[in-house]
Amino acid sequence: VAIVAADRVLSVAVSIPPGGRRRWQAVLPYVAEEFTLADPEENHVVPGPALADGRRMLVIVDKSWLTRIVDAAHTARLSLRRMVAETFLPPLAEDCWTLVWDGSSGFVKTGAASGAALDSGDVNTSPLALRLSLDTAPQVPKKIEIRFVQDIDAGQRNMPQWADLQLPLLAAADWDWRRAAIPEDALNLLWGDFAPRAKIQEWWPKLRPAAYLLLAVLTLEIAGSNMEWALLLNEKSQLTKSMQRTFRA
Repeated sequence: VAIVAADRVLSVAVSIPPGGRRRWQAVLPYVAEEFTLADPEENHVVPGPALADGRRMLVIVDKSWLTRIVDAAHTARLSLRRMVAETFLPPLAEDCWTLVWDGSSGFVKTGAASGAALDSGDVNTSPLALRLSLDTAPQVPKKIEIRFVQDIDAGQRNMPQWADLQLPLLAAADWDWRRAAIPEDALNLLWGDFAPRAKIQEWWPKLRPAAYLLLAVLTLEIAGSNMEWALLLNEKSQLTKSMQRTFRA
């Protein structure tokens, strides 16, 4: 399982036409084009869960960067089965957002497959990206849980005082992505052309010697059986000729 940093992914809610997997693979990069500066061919877009208002979450990743990561894992013979954004890992309470903070930046999780990396801020100034997320949210949370990154210094562990948000900020447990549980329903970014191969294809290099040995054993067994049948047929032919000679005599 690969964990992708929050600033490597972009999640947006859009209205997309109905369709299946094959159609979405062709259409979604163009739907996501207005949210990125890159050409559609440079975007890897993963469809997320549907929202109550009929829209659907889309997660956008740079395609060339993702290709390099997948190729590197393949070269290192790592069986890469899932790729999950760190944004989607923290637990999320009802009517609450979770904000991971290091004293000056971080990310916020707003839904099962929605969130955003945050720009800079401090104890008294909230990040602009957080204020924009609140302004555009279809449903404003009742509170925000603050989780400090585990490795930061004690001097940076100052609980933010963001009065402009007009929301209660609650302190929660520290955040360490290396020990975080990965939800079963976390969106897998390995979708479409990057979907992992069937496991049998990954295990085939390890199973190949045993398969060749089994094939050799079966070949010897078949060859031995054919030789036995050939000997029996020859014996039958000799007995038949002997019986014919005896009959004639």
